[in-house]
Amino acid sequence: MTGACGPYRPPRPLARAGVRRCQSPQGGTVVKEFVAFLKQYGVIGLAIAVIIGGKLGDFVKAIVDGILMPIVGAAIPGGDWRAYTFAAGPVKLQLGMVLGATIDFVIVAFVVFWISKNILREETVTKK
Repeated sequence: MTGACGPYRPPRPLARAGVRRCQSPQGGTVVKEFVAFLKQYGVIGLAIAVIIGGKLGDFVKAIVDGILMPIVGAAIPGGDWRAYTFAAGPVKLQLGMVLGATIDFVIVAFVVFWISKNILREETVTKK
């Protein structure tokens, strides 16, 4: 029976067992190749961006629900605009929920656009 690092051998007692590294077919260790993969493809940066993006969505939703929508709700009779439904025969369309998701998306898209345009812009080099 073979394993990922060669033929299977029963474990040795810990006193005699040395640390054995698993070699990849290219000659390096699997851990080194994995770290090189993470660096080459920017996986860590992508993971950080996903986490920050998720929290940005939560932040924008809090702003929309806590500041913007109470103002809109005061103008709408009943106030609970996200629960608004439109009955078309036996079908109830949840227009309030769709409108809320649309507003959240537009605000998140605007914030991301603003960040990329103003904060992450690269300095332009002028030729002389």
